[in-house]
Amino acid sequence: MARTPTIRTIVRFLRLTGLRLGFRLGAFLAPAATIRRAGALFCTPLPGSRRVVEVPPNASEGDLEVAGQRIHTYAWGDPHRQPYVLFAHGWSDQGARFAPWVARLRAEGYAVVAFDQAAHGRSSGERTTLPGFTETLLAVGRRFGPAAAVVGHSLGGAATAVALAQGLQAQRVVLIAPAADPVAAAQRFARLIALPERLCRRMIAG
Repeated sequence: MARTPTIRTIVRFLRLTGLRLGFRLGAFLAPAATIRRAGALFCTPLPGSRRVVEVPPNASEGDLEVAGQRIHTYAWGDPHRQPYVLFAHGWSDQGARFAPWVARLRAEGYAVVAFDQAAHGRSSGERTTLPGFTETLLAVGRRFGPAAAVVGHSLGGAATAVALAQGLQAQRVVLIAPAADPVAAAQRFARLIALPERLCRRMIAG
């Protein structure tokens, strides 16, 4: 039996159709402006990344400034006195998503640190990029010191790999489905919004 599309599904379809039409027209009428618009959209997390996620009890919350943005942090236990596990979330996600891991790690004697990337969760900002993810992760590492382990998911995994090459200190690293090819991700995004290949190349180069 066929399922009847929900109102939400229909609205999403119409929005995507309108978006694709706008980029098709813009590619012919105003290519430079269209490239800027596509680049801004590519660097903007999905609205769901701002939905409030319940934080497990006993979290010590704080903020630090990174490149003019307020980055929100979470710590369970004392990462300055205990070995700690640092979590780096992915695109359109947030640090509190790792909540199910906290109790087990605390029971094993580890402190836990997580944070919201710029434009995600409780942090400030509207847009960010892989270099931004990396810069924030390095700043969090400097704030809390060398980690017993870093767990990076998706774009957070890619940022973890780059940050390690730039001085992030951790005894062990776990990468979960790390984003391996940012160029391929940009090309998939361009196909989704119907941005022509020639403009996609210019967006990536810019």
